[in-house]
Amino acid sequence: DRTSQREVLAYKALAKSSLAPFLCKFHGVRKVGDVQYMELDSAYAALQGPTATLDIKIGKKTWEDDASPAKVAKESKKFDEVYSK
Repeated sequence: DRTSQREVLAYKALAKSSLAPFLCKFHGVRKVGDVQYMELDSAYAALQGPTATLDIKIGKKTWEDDASPAKVAKESKKFDEVYSK
């Protein structure tokens, strides 16, 4: 779908950017049965001992410009529930 294709294009662009050394390597798209998956290196592969991750989002908008009204409403509600407390 379009969203998946955008994500693949974003990973390809990031792989050529100055951020590439700090990101998991993108190996492309692999098909398993009838499903396609993006193949990335594990962020944990070289780590030893207890580890933790931090997933940071910047901004309030978490949907594509052409997202359906239902998707916008769902994501907006999620943001409001988390940050209105």
